[in-house]
Amino acid sequence: MINPTEFVVGEQYTNRKGTFTVVALHPPTMTVRFENGVQEDLDIAIQQRILSNMTLPPRTPEPPPRRRTGPLAQARPVVAPAAPKTAEPKAPRATRSAAAGPASTAPRTARRSGGAVPSLSTTIGQIAAMTGKEQQQARHDALMAVLASPDAFTGFVERSRQAEAGGHLQAFSLEQVDRFHRAEPEPTRQFPDQYLSYAIAQNRAYLAREGQEILTWRYPLYEAGIERYVIDLLCYDENAHRAMLVCTRVKSTQRYWLWQALLDNLRTWVAVTSTTNFAAALDGYALEAPPALVVLAPASFWAENAPGAGAHVTEVEQGHLLNRRMLAAVEQWMRIPVELLQVPDDWLRTADQLDHPHVSTAPFPRSAHV
Repeated sequence: MINPTEFVVGEQYTNRKGTFTVVALHPPTMTVRFENGVQEDLDIAIQQRILSNMTLPPRTPEPPPRRRTGPLAQARPVVAPAAPKTAEPKAPRATRSAAAGPASTAPRTARRSGGAVPSLSTTIGQIAAMTGKEQQQARHDALMAVLASPDAFTGFVERSRQAEAGGHLQAFSLEQVDRFHRAEPEPTRQFPDQYLSYAIAQNRAYLAREGQEILTWRYPLYEAGIERYVIDLLCYDENAHRAMLVCTRVKSTQRYWLWQALLDNLRTWVAVTSTTNFAAALDGYALEAPPALVVLAPASFWAENAPGAGAHVTEVEQGHLLNRRMLAAVEQWMRIPVELLQVPDDWLRTADQLDHPHVSTAPFPRSAHV
């Protein structure tokens, strides 16, 4: 067993946030100053554990140490990802209802006994903003309308892109984003979605298998100096030479559907493909194809989304139907690779250990047809 580090005032140490100098010891915490001048109070026991974990050899057959930034061994020329004609950026929750612009109107709902059918002028932003309980049926009807055919779905995404036209999104380099993170407090377990992304980015070299390099967590896209979109976990597929946009979702007291995560991640995907300097921001990582989508969640999330789980309830049956159709539409009609991954339900127990939490393929069946 490795002996814990004995911190000494005036000495320098390096954790995953960077190099710091111990300014004062006042157990159980200590005051430190990082190289960028930021001063923080850190828990001594936690820092001892982190430094000990960093000295442990990787468990076989774990992949080699991660490269946080810098070029690949044989970097190809950076090519901007092709911006498909079907997409729309993801707006943060606080502004989604305004993202579609003043001309936006809520989709017309279909009455169960005849009446108007869902409007075919719906956008992603409108559907994403329909979170109220009284809007659930209208949201379902609108999604079923746009999932009725490839033309309806691609038209739905193209309208969404037009609703966001004129945005000027900016990406920052990986080094800059890491510097932002070092200047901010570490996330706590009170925010499990963020903490899951953070733990994976800090402790693992690759996402689910070798060749899926983890670049950073909480990667922002800015518009006019304001953070508008955030990628929960940004990875890079070394084999396909494409970015991987990971959406992390942790089970809460309410059911969260796979189709909701896919819709959110599709908006993020559109935002990335609409950001002209995204390829340049990932300097050294050749982007030869548009990003892939990844949904990462605990096993209980996938158990609730398993086909047939609770389907005796009408609303739940509708959710399962949308799961199948949305996944197939994104993969088959949009031609976007989608990867579904899971962590154990007790992932918090190992979230601060090297090479954890364990990530594996989620047991969710793929549909052959929409």
